[in-house]
Amino acid sequence: MSRLRWFDMVAIALAIAVLACLGLVLRPQHTPTIPVATPAAHVDRPQPPPTTRLSALFISDSYTGGSGLAEMSYNYMAAVRMGWVCNLSAEPGTGDISGGPANRFVLNSYVGQSTSFDERIPGLAARFEPDIVILDGGRNDIFAPVTPCST
Repeated sequence: MSRLRWFDMVAIALAIAVLACLGLVLRPQHTPTIPVATPAAHVDRPQPPPTTRLSALFISDSYTGGSGLAEMSYNYMAAVRMGWVCNLSAEPGTGDISGGPANRFVLNSYVGQSTSFDERIPGLAARFEPDIVILDGGRNDIFAPVTPCST
């Protein structure tokens, strides 16, 4: 029986030692904090001229229009950096070689019946009255036939 008591005493002492170590390790500690003043950063933003800004119209295809927000496309970013007001008319299937009555390709299902740049210009000119017109399209018109059509 004395042997059992000796074992119990060692187990109790070991349990107390383990709990004491856990208590020391897991106790909350005060971490000193040092208040730091945030420096005032100087941001040099381009300011538009006080006069009226030029209006730019980008007439383009789906490549130029992009797949995200229009404001994140390169034409918007370029116009803003130049101080222009940006207007964008980006329609799929209206590149330099696609669109229009002679080239209404229906090889891709998303293209459908498209209009060419020259069919869109009169309506866009009346709607936006741009100071600058930029035509950008045809970079991804790889679906068009390479050989000339004979009709």
